Amino acid sequence: MNVFTGKTGYIIWPQGDTGVHTCRVYDSLDEAVGAAHSKADFHHRPYEVLTAYESPARTIRTILPRRHQ
Repeated sequence: MNVFTGKTGYIIWPQGDTGVHTCRVYDSLDEAVGAAHSKADFHHRPYEVLTAYESPARTIRTILPRRHQ
């Protein structure tokens, strides 16, 4: 029995990173995308918004860092 059946959520992850991280599960896609934009801009690297509670996780959106003026 899968305890996550029916649950939805999103996590953000550095693109191409396979390391182990602790991460927050966001309830809404808008909240996850906003957090991914902040992290991508701060770390100057792309981040992916992935589905939580699925194996394997599906990539919903890739967020590229914005150019600073």
